[in-house]
Amino acid sequence: MKIYIIFIALLLAATSVMAQDINDAVIAQYRDKSKNAWDKAQKTQTRENWLEAVKYAFVYRELSAINKADEADLNELDKFVKKAQDKVLDEKKWEPVEIIKKRIEDQ
Repeated sequence: MKIYIIFIALLLAATSVMAQDINDAVIAQYRDKSKNAWDKAQKTQTRENWLEAVKYAFVYRELSAINKADEADLNELDKFVKKAQDKVLDEKKWEPVEIIKKRIEDQ
């Protein structure tokens, strides 16, 4: 189930990229989205934000590979994707959805 969530998120992200030409501007756009999602996930530490970080980091990594990035850059991006995936899949860390909804309602 956990892997399916990540896989579906990656498929959704990939379909939005397929409609665009892959050029430096698109890669820069996804680099910025990836960085912003990563920063937000580190700040908020929510599962949803880590899932966004996985999505954008993965798309940025794949676009970089298509654009012939060197192996060192791709390995560095792989580390970010792996770390974000580990955060998403760490079930012990996340509160049940009911508790989160209750906390939001109480605010």
